[in-house]
Amino acid sequence: MKTLAVSLWLLLPIGEICSACEIVGEVATEPSSKKARITVFMNGKPLPSAKLSIQTPSGHRPVFLDGNGSVTLNDLPVGKTCLTGTDGSERFSALCLAVSKHSSNELSDFGMTLETGVPWFVSPEARVDWVEQAPPSARLRTLKVTILDANDAVVPNAEIQIYKKGSYPQDLVKIAKTNDVGRFEGSLQPGTYTVIFRMRGFRSEVRCIEIARDGEESEMRQTLKVGSDCEW
Repeated sequence: MKTLAVSLWLLLPIGEICSACEIVGEVATEPSSKKARITVFMNGKPLPSAKLSIQTPSGHRPVFLDGNGSVTLNDLPVGKTCLTGTDGSERFSALCLAVSKHSSNELSDFGMTLETGVPWFVSPEARVDWVEQAPPSARLRTLKVTILDANDAVVPNAEIQIYKKGSYPQDLVKIAKTNDVGRFEGSLQPGTYTVIFRMRGFRSEVRCIEIARDGEESEMRQTLKVGSDCEW
């Protein structure tokens, strides 16, 4: 049995693959048997309350940990299976397992250590999952936002995608652009929404907000960091 602890600080260099302006990062990939046990840790202790998602060739779905902070994955498919974990707040981790045609059914044992900071290069689905697992970051009456760069300069023509929480990427409610002073304002029906901010040359950001009739009449300020011209 092989045991390996993997944290965000052990991620391998990023490999960029451009397709419709999307970036895919290569996280640490480890050989595995067809049966693997994953345990999620934080501060050196198992974390049963962590949220774990799995991306296989057939799709993306959540998986659930037992009281020891572990889950056993049986019959992993041949190829790469990637997992992303979070505590539902600000700590995250990512790991990919590689299964070959000749892999055995012996149990492989892996650990994922949650660290502060979102790895921006994981899949869009995983990033949205992480954000949606945390409480909304703002409770507003209407969506008013100004998008800035790291130097506090406004970002005109940035794209804003709005989804009902839990519906990404199928159910797009609205798509809009910031104006020449980097600002957007729009009315939404009461509810909880996932908002994606995108601009070529910057890293995309994801926020979860609640719109309510008694919400705050305040304006969000969203900063975008410089990134690839081909990032999601």
